[in-house]
Formats: sequence, C-alpha cells, structure tokens
Amino acid sequence: MNWYGTSYTIPLMIGTVICVILIFFTWIRRPNPGAGLFTWAMLAIGEWSLAYALELNANSFAVKLYWAKVEYFGIATLPVAWTAFVTYYNGWRHWIKARYIALLLVIPVLSIALVWTNNLHHLMWKNTFLTQGIFFKVLHFTYGWWFWLLTGYSYLLLLGGMISFIFGSFGSPSRNKTKAALLLFSISLPFIANLVYVFNFFRLINFDLTPFAFVITGLILSGELMHFNLLEVVPVARYAVVENMSDLVMVLNLQNRLVDLNPAALRFISHSTVEVIGQPVEKVLAAWPDLISYFAAEKETEIVLVEDTAEHFFDCRISSLCNRRGRLTGRLIILRDITEQKRVDKLESILGKLQKTMTGIIQTMALMVEMKDPYTAGHQRRVAKIAHAIAIRMALPDLEIETISMAAVIHDIGKINIPAEILNKPGYLTDAEFATIQTHPEVGFNILKTIDFPWPIAKIVRQHHEKMNGSGYPKGLMGPDILLAAKIIVVADVVESMSNERPYRPALGIEKALEEIARNRGILYDEHVVDVCLAVLACKDFDFELTDLNEA
Repeated sequence: MNWYGTSYTIPLMIGTVICVILIFFTWIRRPNPGAGLFTWAMLAIGEWSLAYALELNANSFAVKLYWAKVEYFGIATLPVAWTAFVTYYNGWRHWIKARYIALLLVIPVLSIALVWTNNLHHLMWKNTFLTQGIFFKVLHFTYGWWFWLLTGYSYLLLLGGMISFIFGSFGSPSRNKTKAALLLFSISLPFIANLVYVFNFFRLINFDLTPFAFVITGLILSGELMHFNLLEVVPVARYAVVENMSDLVMVLNLQNRLVDLNPAALRFISHSTVEVIGQPVEKVLAAWPDLISYFAAEKETEIVLVEDTAEHFFDCRISSLCNRRGRLTGRLIILRDITEQKRVDKLESILGKLQKTMTGIIQTMALMVEMKDPYTAGHQRRVAKIAHAIAIRMALPDLEIETISMAAVIHDIGKINIPAEILNKPGYLTDAEFATIQTHPEVGFNILKTIDFPWPIAKIVRQHHEKMNGSGYPKGLMGPDILLAAKIIVVADVVESMSNERPYRPALGIEKALEEIARNRGILYDEHVVDVCLAVLACKDFDFELTDLNEA
C-alpha cells in the first residue's frame, strides 16, 4: 500500500481522528439518547472516511474493492443515524423509538449484505473497474438497481432530516436564525456532495466528496453542541410546550451564558435572538441587576422588578439541569408574571373588607326592625337560616346563596315605617291595619333601592310576599315573574311565622307550618322550593328548635 501525501487523503484521515475525538467526548461527557445518536452518526462518518482513505491509497484493484465494501457499513447506516439525531435535536423525541429505527435499518442492512455478495447477483454494482485520477487510480462503478433503491432511500431520509430541522429551527422565534442557516447549510452539504458524485455532475471530480462534507458538517454541528451544551439542555419539546408558554423561560449553561429562551422571555428583555444567544446572562439582563442576584441560588421566590416606576411581580423558580449521571449541565429559570394576580388579590382584599362592612350595615338594619317589634325579634335571622339551608340543598351558586341570606336578614325592614301599635297589637287586625302592614315590602324596596348592593336585594325584599298564583302583594306577580330568591324566602317566612308566637296568636307549631306549605305546593308556593324545604326540615342535621330568640 502506497501512501501519497495528497490533499485528498490527509483531510479524510484528519476527519477520522476528529470523529474519534468527538465520539469519545460526546459519549463520556453526555450519556443521553441524543448523545447516543450523535455518536452513532460520528462513528458512521469516521468509518466511511477511514475506509475511503484506505481505498484511495490502495494499489491493487482487489484491495480497493475490499475497502469500498467496508465503506458501506457507514454509507448505508449513516442516513438513518443522521436523520434520527436531527429529529431528536428538534424535539420530536416521540419518533425516536427502537422499533422505528429497526424498521429504518432494514434496507441498509440488506444493502450491506448485498455489497459483500455482489459477485453472486450484481444488484449493487453491475461492473467495477479502475480509472486514472489526478493523483491515483480510483474505482469506478456501473450501478445496479438495488444501489439506486438504497440511494433514493438515503436521500429521502436526509431530506426528512433537513425538513425536520427547518421546521424545528426556523419555526421557532427564539432560535438564532443566522446560526440555524449555518447548521442547515452544513446538514445540506453532504447531500449536495453525494449528488455531485453519484450523478457525475463534474467529470473532473471522479472521487466521492461526501465523506469530506460529512466531516465538515460534524465539525460545525459539534461546535454548536459543545459550545452551548445543546446535548444537555436541548432538545426538548420546545415548540409544543415552551414556545407557547406565557411564562418567561431561560436556559443557562455552566458558564452562565444564555443558550435558549422562549418568545415570552424575548419580549420581556426587548432584544433579538441574535443579540442574546450565547451571551453572559449578566449582559443580557443588565437592566435588572436585582434579578441576576437571585440566579445564584436554586430556590422558588417572589421578586419585584421596577421598570419606569411600575412594579412587576414575578414568581421565580430556578432549578438545575443534570444529565443521567447526575452531573450539573446548566440551569432552568422560569419567571411567571404574577403582577395581575397581585392586583386581583389586592382588589379581593378590599372587596372582602367592603363586604364585611356591608354585612355589618345589613345586620344593623335588621336589629333596628327587631328593636321596634320585640315579638318578631330574631324572626328575620331565623328566616335567613332556613332560606340559607334551602338554597344550599338546591345546590345554588355561592353568590346566589349569599344573596338569599342577605335579603332574608332584612326582608322585613319596611316594617320600620309601620306604627308600633299596629305591629304589636294583640288580636286580629282591621282591614285598614292589614293594608298598612302590606305596605312594608314596598317601603323596604324604597329604602334599599338607593343602596348600590352587588346583589338584587331590593327586588327580593319587594317580592317576598308574592305568591305563585298571583294572590300575593304588593304587585300580585305570577310565578314566572317572581325571583327564585323571593320564592325561597316566602316559604321560609311562612314556616318560621307559623312555628313561633305572634301578638295576635300563640305558636301553631312546625307541623302546622309544614302542612300549610305542603297543601299549597304549586298553588301559593313553588313546588321545588317546598320539596326541598320539607327535606331540609326532616333532616336531623337541621335543628329547627335552635332557631329561637336566644340563638338569634
């Protein structure tokens, strides 16, 4: 074997050495599925480069042919390894499964077998002969149909890898488009070189440039991988998850350089991807020195950033990124903007205080009525207790339950305008006196309508004596026109009133009260409300006897 120090074989040998170094460095330092695929691709390139260098420098036809066959261990399997790695690199990990790769390897494995048995069938090469090159003799082939099948299959895989890279890199706003274009060129280079060789586009070049191109590609890509620790922190399913997150996501390598970030983070720092990727985080976030100080520790904390006198609140989470061996490879920083939540919390606190104040005012109103009419002292709150229990049993929304309780507590507030001698008169009322009593719902409405309650309290108080058949007062409303809250309060009011003593009669008892609402179910009172009320009062958990003056 003669060794010519030519400019063709030396780069191949150097490329082989570089591939071995990359394989060692990648495999030892980065034991993950992405590293495994990259190692496989580098191994195939190195094997192809070394065998091709030995083929070019061999003297005899037989030795050259031997090394040409050896090359196919790399030639046939490299497109699968390369496509799998590029797919993994762009975050489509769900496609990288052993059964899929095994299927992709069927044609390459068959091709290797056919290469070594070509003399029996000539499916790969119909003829093989030597031609004189510029510095040495080179093998020349007349290809068989299986060669073209393998070539087409390999081109499809390479095109698939290129397409996945285009979608993964140029479809992501946070990727550096200049570097993505460089990587795309490097991935396309072997494809172009192989087309030139197989189809003999340049007749002066009668040897295969593809291994050279793959070595160049490997160098460019490995530089990116090693410099930015991409095998450690990328890929992830970025486009599907991180790209669309409203949270700010940043990834730092061990040198505190920014190696990845999502569009939300880009908008926050107001820089382009080209300006920030690969830059020290202290430089990128120079406008927020307080933020950088939090990056030193791994913790979850709340931070405040001030921009143009405006405060921005963030939930800051910092976590380590480690490889399978537990070795630290970088840090993941997630900032969730909670400024709006802080404002909402503050408003809710204010509203809570206002609601307590409103509740106090309502209770004060109720006490004013009870002080004027001692016989009905506690009546409103007992009605509110029954109405509240009915509303809960009906599974009404919390806001509606609260509304019913508030309205029930002051449903008789209009009685403050009724003379005490009528309210406390023993015996039966005259028609005129009863007509006066019947004005209290409208009076209550007029008192409450000027207060801007967050609930329709005034309307409910006005309707709490309306009946389903229109026989109630003050408006004589029919069932569909009566608010549900009023339908509940009227039933609770009847039950409480009949169960307790009044100036004009002794207490009739709970049994009579239940008979009354059951008898007039669907006539005076809403059917569903009556059914629920009967169920509530029949339940042992509801102690109706406690709804007396002492509890009130």
